[in-house]
Amino acid sequence: MNFEALLLGAKKVKASDIHLMEESAPFFRINGDLKKVDVPPLSKKEMQDILHKMMPHHLMRELESQRGCDFSYQLG
Repeated sequence: MNFEALLLGAKKVKASDIHLMEESAPFFRINGDLKKVDVPPLSKKEMQDILHKMMPHHLMRELESQRGCDFSYQLG
């Protein structure tokens, strides 16, 4: 999956959030509602590649130890 295209798609539909989970298609939060993005589910490798591009190193450790975390990423 092209993460940059996903970000542009989110911007186009004015999504406030992108929800990502391994082996699931992404979801956009639009006007408070979660909407499934019409793309194939994210593989483990795709998810790792996305996270390594945008997640601070200390949160990667939290993700690995807690099996989940919440963080924000802002464009522009």
